[in-house]
Amino acid sequence: TGQRDERDLTEEVISEAQVMYNIIASTATKGFKNKIYGQRHISFEIVARGGLIDYFAVVPTVLIDVVKQAVAAAYPSARLEEVAEHNIFSQTGKITGTIGGEFTLKKKFIYPIATYQESKRDASRALLNALSAAGREDGAAIQMLLRPARDGWVRTSINAVKKIKDDKAKGKGLGLAGTKGFAQALWKPPEASTEAKPEERQLTALEQSSVDAIEEKTRYPGYEVLVRVVVSSNTTEHSQGLLKNLVAAFSLFDSPSHNGFQFTTTRN
Repeated sequence: TGQRDERDLTEEVISEAQVMYNIIASTATKGFKNKIYGQRHISFEIVARGGLIDYFAVVPTVLIDVVKQAVAAAYPSARLEEVAEHNIFSQTGKITGTIGGEFTLKKKFIYPIATYQESKRDASRALLNALSAAGREDGAAIQMLLRPARDGWVRTSINAVKKIKDDKAKGKGLGLAGTKGFAQALWKPPEASTEAKPEERQLTALEQSSVDAIEEKTRYPGYEVLVRVVVSSNTTEHSQGLLKNLVAAFSLFDSPSHNGFQFTTTRN
């Protein structure tokens, strides 16, 4: 009876991650140069190699202390240490056994991907299960390259919500069915209009869901993110199997009514 519900534990972990991302978002700097080139990138990586799964953060020198603070604040029991660059590539398969690609959003960035609160599915567990399929001689990595989003992304989202509401209010023109409707309108006596006034038109459940989801996303720090995956093994077939499992795990982030990821294999 004293045990905590697993969903409560997962939501607690998510709230801890939000602390980390809130702190990292504070590294955003203003100025003309940053408007042109954007903010500095940080890379979070989950790597399977040698039968183990490790977590790495690749950080610019000037941001090391801030990222350490962010991780420590979110995960007090985490142990951080500086390590040499890792190598996941199989010495047997080499180039022929290496395959990878990147994920991009299916829709505009204003629409959120599926969150745990929406799906109640722990996508991180699926990712770890997919990585654990890599053997001791294999290598697999998920790289999340991110930086604070440019100023204006929230305004873009708010404008999108306004457009959804305005389009609903405007309706569809005169509402007459072509020439026949126009001719009838010339001789028919005026009747009480049954068409709802703009202020009376209500959003459909799907439209309201989209509005709520877009507005909810603006409550959190925004990031520009590039997600990459690479696997390496002794054969092309085995690498393709590992990659297929990882891509399938990302499907848990798909929200049928909002957004999700699509995967593109790298050609070179």
